[in-house]
Amino acid sequence: MSTEAPVIKTSNNTKNANGRGSTYIVIKANGKKVRKAAINDVNGKRRVKTFKTKADAEDWLAEQRRARELGENTYAVNPKMNIADFLEGWLISHKTSVKPNAYRCYQSVIKNQINPALGKVNASTLTPKAIEMFLGELVANGKGAGTINLSNRVLSVAYNTAVRHGDLPRNPVLHAKKPRVQSVETKPIPRKDFIKIYQEAMRDPYMHARIEIGGMVGPRPGEALGLKWSDIDWDAQILTLERQVQRETGKG
Repeated sequence: MSTEAPVIKTSNNTKNANGRGSTYIVIKANGKKVRKAAINDVNGKRRVKTFKTKADAEDWLAEQRRARELGENTYAVNPKMNIADFLEGWLISHKTSVKPNAYRCYQSVIKNQINPALGKVNASTLTPKAIEMFLGELVANGKGAGTINLSNRVLSVAYNTAVRHGDLPRNPVLHAKKPRVQSVETKPIPRKDFIKIYQEAMRDPYMHARIEIGGMVGPRPGEALGLKWSDIDWDAQILTLERQVQRETGKG
């Protein structure tokens, strides 16, 4: 096998003004001619791509210049990273910025839904079609609207973060059509069960008050558990919900 380096043909080259990139023809060792274009991206890294025609090369250079002027990245910082590793890094970086319940939900849907289907896919090459197929499989497998919507949201938020940080060039979720799913109405606690809960709660005046509010007003369980007597304005007869209790792994 020949180790002769490719020879750049000096004729038919186009060198634009500084920073605007250039196109040129490379003659390989086997004599085949290849049209290439090169330009520095927003991070100052030189990008080179091969084209069939000079017009295609010039169009690509124009796109790269436009993205650079807008401060947008057009390449993945880590082009070999798969979705499982990408989402793991995103989840770790967001652990302190989301509530424990939300973190557990994100962690669960990544582990049980996204990774089994898409985990080995290259994060920078994920397509809207692949996302639509993934969501369609969730529907076919009888997954609920909450699971499907959360799977779509986690992918979208993670990719939006990566695009904002310049780690990935685009968010494919924006162009994927989410399937229509209908949320299942939450069923009320059977009356006989509520009576048992209510009678047990009457042993503790604090818990009795929370169960009373939970059954009559309908706040989330964490909001009912987070209530304090000071949340009640007795004169105005207003109850303010401004906190919630959440279970945190290892901390109760």
